[in-house]
Amino acid sequence: MKLLFISTLLFSFPSFADMTCDVTKKVSSNTNYEQTITQLVPYENPSAQIVHRVEVDNMYFSVRRTGENDYLAIVSEGPDYTHGTTVKSGFTERDLMRVTFVFQNTVYTLKCNKL
Repeated sequence: MKLLFISTLLFSFPSFADMTCDVTKKVSSNTNYEQTITQLVPYENPSAQIVHRVEVDNMYFSVRRTGENDYLAIVSEGPDYTHGTTVKSGFTERDLMRVTFVFQNTVYTLKCNKL
């Protein structure tokens, strides 16, 4: 099983509460193309960090703040969540973060936008 990770990072969020994130799932076959979009849900974990997270078809996606201008995006494959990737970065003036994860004929794109 091969996993291909492609990431494009363009950030600019002054506050973690001022962003929305979603996951786009694109499945292609020889003759069809199917796309679904799922919104990430804000969640406050026990360490008082706000995490935006969602699970789509056994793939876990999350974004959390790790510093004043540092964010960590995670894409991980279930059920054991031992395959995946993490991306850590700060923000630029583009107001966008995008992480793409390719798995066989399915492309998952985690995208966050500044509100």
